[in-house]
Amino acid sequence: MGAIDRVFHEHGIRKSTRFTYEESEECLIIRVMPGACHEAISRAFCYEIVDKISKLPGHSKNSVYSVGSTQFNVPSKRSKQGDEGFGPTDTRPYRDDWPPLMIEVGYSGSLHQLRHDAEWWLQYSDDQTGMVILIEFEEQPANLLRLECWEMLPEPWIRATRNSQPMRPGRKQSLSA
Repeated sequence: MGAIDRVFHEHGIRKSTRFTYEESEECLIIRVMPGACHEAISRAFCYEIVDKISKLPGHSKNSVYSVGSTQFNVPSKRSKQGDEGFGPTDTRPYRDDWPPLMIEVGYSGSLHQLRHDAEWWLQYSDDQTGMVILIEFEEQPANLLRLECWEMLPEPWIRATRNSQPMRPGRKQSLSA
């Protein structure tokens, strides 16, 4: 994968791609991102998050760290890059910790894949990522924006015991505008 990454950098197209490596299948998935619209939506949403946090009492813009599109690996499974990731700066003891909040942005009809990505972040982060926000933008028919918030939710049909509550990734909230 290092050779592919180097070639993409040399040709100036690395920033517009996302890599996902399925180790069990020995398969590399290369997603070409839609470009300016995708980045504008992602950045604008991230700026809003940082701005809102900085306005909370006792916080500033330095209260949040960003991992951008850092690649995260799950041995024998898959590696993945999100669009953005955030966490509080005062509680991140190790550089390789996964961010508590991940953001995935899609464009025109990618909601199914975004939901799959949300499940992956929540299942494989070892409880480090607690929330995934999905953003899908469709220009047709009328500039539709969908937001979904995903978290680990209790399994509704499996009985909880005193010592454990079975959980699964699920959509907690959604909004279309």
